[in-house]
Amino acid sequence: MRLNEEQRRILIALQRGCYLKIHRTLDGAKVYRLYCSNNDGAPNAEELPPAQIDALERHGYIQSNMKFPAATLLLTERGAQAARATPQ
Repeated sequence: MRLNEEQRRILIALQRGCYLKIHRTLDGAKVYRLYCSNNDGAPNAEELPPAQIDALERHGYIQSNMKFPAATLLLTERGAQAARATPQ
């Protein structure tokens, strides 16, 4: 899989200590949020497009810890290698 700019940005953010969660709504829809700390240490949440996350998970760059109702997506070794190989 060839990573696009948004996917590389997500992998680099995870490598730098941000975390990605899947939240489920009452009707079962998934909402993906990337949490990174601001300069003042407060968490900042950014909603991400599901297609980007699904592609990363499907190709083995990230994996879920399978928790409910808010699973965390973790960087795999393949994802970490891709993040390190990305020019910053």
